[in-house]
Amino acid sequence: MGAVAAYQPGTVVVVRGQAPTTPDTEAGISPADPGQQLRYWSMCTNEYRKPYPVTECVYDNQVPLDASGRYTIVTSTAGDRPSNATSADGVAWLDWGSTAQNMVMIARNMLPASGFNQSVFDVAPGAPATSAMGPYAPVTVRCPTTTFEAGGAAACGLP
Repeated sequence: MGAVAAYQPGTVVVVRGQAPTTPDTEAGISPADPGQQLRYWSMCTNEYRKPYPVTECVYDNQVPLDASGRYTIVTSTAGDRPSNATSADGVAWLDWGSTAQNMVMIARNMLPASGFNQSVFDVAPGAPATSAMGPYAPVTVRCPTTTFEAGGAAACGLP
């Protein structure tokens, strides 16, 4: 699943959602652990031109979660990066990449468990992600860098 955005100086794209459970393979948990919702998930920024070169990605174990298991990912250029877009502040940051191209952010879900019906694979073509994914849908908003610095995702209108 992807979303395209054009660069606007002085702004960030903020993404929030509930993180599906995944095995902590870095701690030695098997990728086939049956107690997880997905094998793996990630968010990547790519240039919006064929063959869609990847700028940067973060995957499940790299993304800080709040006490409710929700993530916040901020995408911007290095110059527009908010001072509080750090893992210490509970935020994963992705580099926008080239400002000469539109950016496409791609959300990937790998191998959902048979009982987990809220992955990107469950979204019907043309339907909003929230229709099938519920709280697991990545919700995206653009806001000024200064607004995010002043109050995080909530100041940008995301719960």
